[in-house]
Amino acid sequence: MTRRMLMGFAAVAALAFLGGGALAADEEHGPCGLPTVKTMKERITLTDEQAKKVDEIYADNKKKAKDAEKSDDDRKALRKEIVTKVKAVLTDEQDKKYDALIDASK
Repeated sequence: MTRRMLMGFAAVAALAFLGGGALAADEEHGPCGLPTVKTMKERITLTDEQAKKVDEIYADNKKKAKDAEKSDDDRKALRKEIVTKVKAVLTDEQDKKYDALIDASK
């Protein structure tokens, strides 16, 4: 291979690697930096029904979360509102695990 081909390959590989990292970062958090439904399902063992309800809560607040990014106070208030709604879906045991999970996501 020529040097030019190697440089081209390295550039493509770097873009693919960085692009994949950007996609992974989007999947790490739900609205306002909260854990994704997938993460919650794995770590606090949500049932399918609970996961569906949390997904609906997140979807209902998606636009609000986007708008709240402009203000730290708005984001914190919305985060608290979403957490309250999610906690209403959880059992007491799951609630404790959720608290630990959201503390880690701050």
